[in-house]
Amino acid sequence: MAATPDKQARQRSLQCALGKPAIACEDCGLYHLCLQDAQGRMEGRRIRPPHLETLHAPRGDFLVTAGAPFRYVYAVRTGAMEICLPHEDGPVDVLGFAFPGERLGMEALGLGYYPYAIRALEHTILCAFDLRSLAQGRSGSRRLYAALLRLMSEDFQRLQSSYIALRGLQVMARLSTILLDFAGRIGKVKDTSSQLNLPMTRTELANFLGMAPETLCRALQQLENDRIIRVHGRRIRILDHRRLERLVPRQP
Repeated sequence: MAATPDKQARQRSLQCALGKPAIACEDCGLYHLCLQDAQGRMEGRRIRPPHLETLHAPRGDFLVTAGAPFRYVYAVRTGAMEICLPHEDGPVDVLGFAFPGERLGMEALGLGYYPYAIRALEHTILCAFDLRSLAQGRSGSRRLYAALLRLMSEDFQRLQSSYIALRGLQVMARLSTILLDFAGRIGKVKDTSSQLNLPMTRTELANFLGMAPETLCRALQQLENDRIIRVHGRRIRILDHRRLERLVPRQP
């Protein structure tokens, strides 16, 4: 379905801000929550949700640190974020990534604090929905609570599926799985090929996949030698989806 003029205008305004594509509100992971918070529309005019803020996160900056008190649930509008767990002795465990349209921070609602850190992989614009008053039981409608519970359920199912997909896989299967996952989340698909412009470094991706950077580089080289992908820096083009899919074992 073609985008409406209002939707196209919002996309262009964010794209001009950073020189890169951005999603519209209707494609955002917080859209239904914002819609309930705004209590509908008046005469076709968009009502800005009272608990919504827009934030800019420069590359390398931490949006939240592990253990910080809970306040916001976030959604990426443009850019990319890394979910990680820093350790006192220096190493960092990369737990995942968030791309345009995806949510961050839902797990903190029940805990009262963020169990991980969130860092900008590039200059990123986010929407921040203030749920602190809801968590403290001071405000909120039944529809807003229902929308929130639905989002929490969706995030749990997504995290569970991601864990199951990568659990126990060999190196090539893990890499193939994540490339196909990225193709569905951030790839620009044209016919049978997908163009990926990865915002993370090889080291960060290898950390997330649980392998050494050298192992990741060898696996990428093997896929390129087999003419399944083409690699140029952080840009990866999937040349043969079917062959890449064959490298991923089917779940029982």
